[in-house]
Amino acid sequence: MHRRRFLKLAAATGVTTSIGGCSSDEEPSPEPPTETRSPGTPEPTSTPELEDRLPYGDQFETVIDLQKAGADPEGEESIVPVLEEHMDDDTLLYLPSGHYLMDETVTHFEFENLGILGDNAIIVPAEGFNSVFFDLGRPEQATGLLFEGVTFDFNAPDAGSRPLSALVDDDLVVRDLVVTGTQGGGRAMLRVDVSHEDGTGLVERTRLLDGAETETNATGCLVGDTNRGHIQFVNCEMEGFPDNGLYADPEEGSVEVIGGYYANCDVSCIRVGNDSVVRGARVRCDKAPSGYGNMRGIRLTHAEGALVEDCVIELLDVGGSDGAIACAKTLTSATVRDTKIRVNTDDIEGVKVKYPEDAPHDGPITFEGVEITGSAANKAAVEIQQRENCTFEGVTIDQDGENRDGIIMDGYSNATIRDCEFQVTGEPIVAPEDATVNVVGTIPERLNDPPQEPDTDAGF
Repeated sequence: MHRRRFLKLAAATGVTTSIGGCSSDEEPSPEPPTETRSPGTPEPTSTPELEDRLPYGDQFETVIDLQKAGADPEGEESIVPVLEEHMDDDTLLYLPSGHYLMDETVTHFEFENLGILGDNAIIVPAEGFNSVFFDLGRPEQATGLLFEGVTFDFNAPDAGSRPLSALVDDDLVVRDLVVTGTQGGGRAMLRVDVSHEDGTGLVERTRLLDGAETETNATGCLVGDTNRGHIQFVNCEMEGFPDNGLYADPEEGSVEVIGGYYANCDVSCIRVGNDSVVRGARVRCDKAPSGYGNMRGIRLTHAEGALVEDCVIELLDVGGSDGAIACAKTLTSATVRDTKIRVNTDDIEGVKVKYPEDAPHDGPITFEGVEITGSAANKAAVEIQQRENCTFEGVTIDQDGENRDGIIMDGYSNATIRDCEFQVTGEPIVAPEDATVNVVGTIPERLNDPPQEPDTDAGF
């Protein structure tokens, strides 16, 4: 019987148990038999009591207490053999509180309904082990994976690479996975792919706290090229990666980023494509490690209909950046709504919209209710590079750094600026002669200049 329960289906039957008794052909014993166990024999690993006590226990046919099965909670002996012995379909592997040593990759590609659940369980790498810890699933071979409540300790020098690589067709849940200590190996710290177009995944409260060494060029979390489904990232935290923090723009499928904190990553803190959504996230760059040259906040790549909404993005100290929100050349259309942007680093834009790679498909890019503040000097709060169909509605720009323009159009562009307020030390709107800019109900003001009445119908 096939089961995919984590996101869609209800629980089913009980668990496997060890029971002593007699066959129906024997005389019944006057008293229940007393189970005897020779010294060193493991205790039963799956019991009804464990099923009742654990979250999700009733969603698996078998529940295994790995500590009772022989996993050393003192971190002296590797738990890899115990893990490999008990991984199976419809099985929940439970790691009670303790420190657990891993010295090899646990690989399990083909499964249906597999769970790994920790309760204050901390996994540490053996000295010299710097590879993937759990390599689980492959497209068209795996569905239904729960991975929850496990902390990975990378605090030893050069410790750790990727705690989890999960490639499943559907029903992926990664929750409360925490990594402490700086990653010493070079690859994405996590990888999650949902490989069926109708599949779904959830990554919740995953915290990658200390990033990676600069020379690793590592990403925080990668949604890879086998992804076809939809993945939610809910209230996650990713900080300090020399590549993207959340690198989630596969060619197919979509991503939804809800809440969370993403900070101090190079290339971008959040990178999404397709019709993805970033809502309620906080992005902050307030320190610039050596070698970080393009610390973008949110980057929208090959998207059509991407949405950024109710976010806060702060570029307070960055070693170069294409902007707090960077719209790539491959971006077709997008909306940024009700988002606050603060830029304090000179020569850095709040928004940068690059020229379209495929001009005939240059769709609308809309900014609604966006606030851009901060003390950045020079250049402009917004730069538009040869784009048509850009609209700014209810946008506020208030930047008091020297020689700071509001919106600057590079080359041929077409934009509508409606009901906006600009207060900058440079020019509120800069456009070349071949640009078409319609300004309606907008207050473009240079700081320290006399106030102006709203221009009800002006054009450039």
